Formats: sequence, structure tokens, C-alpha cells
Amino acid sequence: PVKGVALCVCDLNGDKTVRPLWKDYFNDIDGIFYVVDSSDNERLNEAVECLESIVKDELLDGVPIVILANKQDLKNALSVSDLTEKMNSKKIFNNSKCKYFVQATSVLTGKGVNEAIKKMVDFIKENNLIKNN
Repeated sequence: PVKGVALCVCDLNGDKTVRPLWKDYFNDIDGIFYVVDSSDNERLNEAVECLESIVKDELLDGVPIVILANKQDLKNALSVSDLTEKMNSKKIFNNSKCKYFVQATSVLTGKGVNEAIKKMVDFIKENNLIKNN
């Protein structure tokens, strides 16, 4: 999706037994894709709690986060604006140095995935410019 850029992506699922291992991947990280199931209202609070812990972690200070509002192909999926409001994203990122963006996606159809990758690359380039100045 972005010419001349290679990304190394690790899938760290949100299972409670795996979450303690997330910190092992926090060193030298340039960005996070945080996938939220937009159709699962029951687990939304859990997704918010995990996101809050990531944003508050000192090792990730200033690391950009692209939130993938996934499963937009389903009729009961929350829109980006509804998901952002329900997650209270502005409050989560209020005192954070992390830039964030919420992208509607359907990993099943591929809709929005390229846009999310492009946004992440833009964030990483901005951060590298800041670090190098």
C-alpha cells in the first residue's frame, strides 16, 4: 500500500492469558494497530480498558495508534463516530503524547485496511522527523 515502506506486524491477540506478554513487544515499537470488533458491544468495555492500559504505558509514550473499527461489513457494527464516542477516545488520549486515528475496516473484505496502513506510515514518518530534529 505504501511504496518503499516495509512493515513488520505482529498479531498479539487480546486474550487475557496473552496480554501479560504484550510488554515483551513494546521496546523499539513504532506504531500500534489496535483492532476493535465494532459489532461486539458486550466486549467494548474490555477493549477500552486494554487500550487505556496501552496508552498509559511509559514504554509507548508517543507511539501512534491506529484503531481499526473492524467488521464494518456487519449490519450491527458501530460506525466510526459511534465507536469513538462509546470508547470515549478523546478522554483516553487527552493527556497522551500518542497520536491516534480511527479507521473503519473490514478485514474480511479488505475495506479500509490500506487507508489504515497509510495513516500509520504517515504517523511513523512524522515521529521520525521529530526524533531526528
